[in-house]
Amino acid sequence: MSVTSTEMRLNALREKMSERKVSVYMVSNMDHHLTQYPPGYFRQVEYLTGCGIRDCILIVTQNNAHFWTNQEHAEEAARSMKGTDIVIHIVGDESDDISDIMDFFRAASQATMESVMRGEISISGSVIPDGNGEGDDLTDGHQVIGLDGRCFSFDFMDDLLDEIGPAYELGVVEIDPAMDLVGEIWKDRKILEPGRLRIFNGEEPRIAYEDVSMTPEIITDRLADVRTGMRQIDPDAGMPVMDLEDIAWMFDIRGDGGDFRTMPLAYAYLTQDEAYLFVYDGSMTNQDKRWFTHRGVTIRDYGEFYQFLEDLENKDVILDRNACSTAMAMSFLTVKGNTVATTSRFVATFRGMKDIYDVTGSALACSRDGKVMAEMTYWFYNADKTELTDENILRKLREFREEEGMVCEGEPTEIIRRKNTIMLRFGTDYERGTSTVARTFLTGKPDSFAVAAHTAAVKALLEIQDMKIPVGLKDTQFDALIRASLWQWGLDYSGPTGQGIGDCTGVDAGPSYLQYSAGSSGNDLRRNAVVYAGPRFIDEDTAVRVENVFWLREPKKMPGDFLEVNCLTDVPVDPELLDLRMMTVDEMEKLLKYNLDGCQMVSELIGDDEAEWFYHRFMDPLMRKMADLRKKKK
Repeated sequence: MSVTSTEMRLNALREKMSERKVSVYMVSNMDHHLTQYPPGYFRQVEYLTGCGIRDCILIVTQNNAHFWTNQEHAEEAARSMKGTDIVIHIVGDESDDISDIMDFFRAASQATMESVMRGEISISGSVIPDGNGEGDDLTDGHQVIGLDGRCFSFDFMDDLLDEIGPAYELGVVEIDPAMDLVGEIWKDRKILEPGRLRIFNGEEPRIAYEDVSMTPEIITDRLADVRTGMRQIDPDAGMPVMDLEDIAWMFDIRGDGGDFRTMPLAYAYLTQDEAYLFVYDGSMTNQDKRWFTHRGVTIRDYGEFYQFLEDLENKDVILDRNACSTAMAMSFLTVKGNTVATTSRFVATFRGMKDIYDVTGSALACSRDGKVMAEMTYWFYNADKTELTDENILRKLREFREEEGMVCEGEPTEIIRRKNTIMLRFGTDYERGTSTVARTFLTGKPDSFAVAAHTAAVKALLEIQDMKIPVGLKDTQFDALIRASLWQWGLDYSGPTGQGIGDCTGVDAGPSYLQYSAGSSGNDLRRNAVVYAGPRFIDEDTAVRVENVFWLREPKKMPGDFLEVNCLTDVPVDPELLDLRMMTVDEMEKLLKYNLDGCQMVSELIGDDEAEWFYHRFMDPLMRKMADLRKKKK
């Protein structure tokens, strides 16, 4: 996007701000459900600046524009907004006094209150400093912070109110969360495509995984589980639900086409006696509506949801802080008589305990993605090096996934090139499950550091394979167990090791979030949770990652309060990228069995010729290396 286009759009936004007497306007790339991969329709920051990063916030005043994101996206932000006057802030940058957006509001609020105390402005008017210490004067002296509250989380707004508390309480600063000023200037905005809904009504045959028996679970069972949890908080409370993963699980529905891919575009509201599902008109058939009605679910129009919330007066309400927008929270907090109780990842906790049918879907998805990665491996190492362009890699990957029945990408494909290595990571939504997998390929002789980092990552996954962990272990603690193999060699990485896997709704689905730095705020790991883990090391010179999906199942020989970490992904690991001197005997035995299982998968799902090639490429070198190591030790 050109610098001129950015300037024109920011100026058009400022004109709207002036008309509405807004001094500060906040914009994000988030959608109204705060999903992991927002459709292009909602990327308002991208429209204004050309930057499509999800994790960012843009603040616009009459004199300045400020952009916040994290270090991971710093390079992309700088590239997207090169040549503009937008000030870029990277969270955690110690050289920047306002590296966090809350630093900006804290400084602004403090300066405003000091001006009030000195009598320079009255309580009926204010000036908010910008990042350069200058002020944006308002014609009527009253400051308004505007935003579309549907695109910001409840947590964000709560933090903002903490920072500007005194000024807000005195009426010096007002927050208006019901503005969509970018939408008013976005003339060529494409129409949002909601798509249709697919109903899985619990009456179709349910396949059991391995030898585990199960009872078919339908929406009435899931709603009953959620209601039981609600009673423990407040038996008289209702609960609005906006997280699309939560809604997909509660009502056993999926999206079918449209901008949200396999996500069902819907809202819900649940009480002990009633359940409302708000969907777009035409997204489900009359027969589907009758099916829901017979199970106590009332179907309402999607556009009626916020008016429905505003009409709820003198009600007890449960809000999920991690799955609630500012607009949803304000619908209750600003209405007299409502009593609000907050919780965290409420529905996500229930859907994290998959029934065996959902586990089967995940296992089948992992099998398909494993086959795809194996086919990619065979093609990669047998292709001419001139063919190994990003475009060709994506083309072959799409071909292989479509042959396996891909519904859509579960996450954007990631290709990272470094000296003599290519890291490939992708996730796929299939008919009844989701998978993700990552492997590192060689394009030449690897350097010793890349080999060491890759070996440490492989060790991390081998360590947890078949590990027994207590029920209730925090996902943050589990992440520490995974990283231990890298820490031993002085290696680490930012961001989570992995997250929970969805059911045909996307890879990063929670409630598990494997990041040790979250500490005591982590979630309990429970029976039948399905998570992915992707230990890695990525910097300017090295990019290695190995990623598998794991099922936390009840051990066959140790029932009770323990879970067994069972790997669902079978893709051989390249021994040419391993230093066996870093591995224990037990790890080498596990690796030998893992690669052998992967070769067996290739034989069964791809073909004998390919399996023979895999055996020579992934088993022979491994056994030779192990034999040489034994001789040296003797």
